[in-house]
Amino acid sequence: IVLMDLLFFFIVGRLYNTSTRGIDILFPWGIFGTLGAIYPSIANDFAFLRHSISMYDIMCSWPIILFVYSLMLLALGIGFGVAIVRSHHRRHVLRSRIIEAMTLLCLFVLPYLKSDSFHLHHWFGMWFLGMQSNAPEWWSRTFQAFALGSYVNGIAVYGRDPILGCQLAFYRSTNLDCEFMQCYMEDL
Repeated sequence: IVLMDLLFFFIVGRLYNTSTRGIDILFPWGIFGTLGAIYPSIANDFAFLRHSISMYDIMCSWPIILFVYSLMLLALGIGFGVAIVRSHHRRHVLRSRIIEAMTLLCLFVLPYLKSDSFHLHHWFGMWFLGMQSNAPEWWSRTFQAFALGSYVNGIAVYGRDPILGCQLAFYRSTNLDCEFMQCYMEDL
């Protein structure tokens, strides 16, 4: 499954494109790929980042510094999104990239979004966003390297957990005749 993820990342992320420098170079791939692999683990060391994105947590326990951090990330994300759109528009590929992004969204996100078990793991989010960061400019490739590093961190540290964790575990335990589920199956 990881190989399929990387194949999608390679194709959709346009890593095969010879007009950009390869991925075997120190900048941006070596440096930002490493930062992407390290940052998610280091982020756990910052106490102000140990909060969830829920209405209760935001209203009641988010410290001011987390609001500042979130606003900076939001501004950076919006700026990056505008820059990607401008780059695609300038190269006359915006329409195809929008169709591609919507297709991938319909295939990989929308079918699962309504489920109560849906959990957007950081490996999945960075894999998805990294594929969309496929402009030839250095800043786009830098984010792509960071996203690939974060993907590697997610699957290396936590495993490639499914985005429908509870539902998949329940499905596997009930359909593979696990003995500990016999009491549940008997009550049906």
